[in-house]
Amino acid sequence: MSVQFHLDIDPLTLLTPPRPQLIEYDWFVPEPCVLHPEPVTEYPQPPALNDSLAQRVEQWARDEYGNAEGDMGNYGQLFATAPGWKLGGHPDWSFGFPATAILCPCGAPMLFLCTIPSCEWDAGTASWAPLQDIELTTTNFGGRRNNGPTCVQVGNYQRMRIFVCSADPDHPVRSDIVL
Repeated sequence: MSVQFHLDIDPLTLLTPPRPQLIEYDWFVPEPCVLHPEPVTEYPQPPALNDSLAQRVEQWARDEYGNAEGDMGNYGQLFATAPGWKLGGHPDWSFGFPATAILCPCGAPMLFLCTIPSCEWDAGTASWAPLQDIELTTTNFGGRRNNGPTCVQVGNYQRMRIFVCSADPDHPVRSDIVL
């Protein structure tokens, strides 16, 4: 896998999207669709917070939502790590936060670049969905789901995350697939 930056291309000149030469499965290539990027504010997941801030968020979750001690689910779903296709922000750590930084073979820390998901949101993260697309069960023409307009499927409806070297953008990217 490689990541290529094209800052000098006029997006209006790309009327026909490029197709890879070899495709193992059709669902690896996005269906043409209209993009409506929007800036959002998201926060790190609970394990990424320092102890003091984690305690304050935990207290807020209890006060605001009546959650049991130690449950920051509302914070995690409503404010931390926006779901869907995204550039930058905070990576989602579905089964635990890494004890150490992800490192490039050169020793430099890897920076989170983007997430390529199988869907834009699910029932637990529907608060992030655009209001016009909130109906999770609606299927549009051609079998396209409102929460999956690109028709991309990563693994068994998982997400691919891509990280880049903080020291040299020419170093190989690193990717993983998480639930």
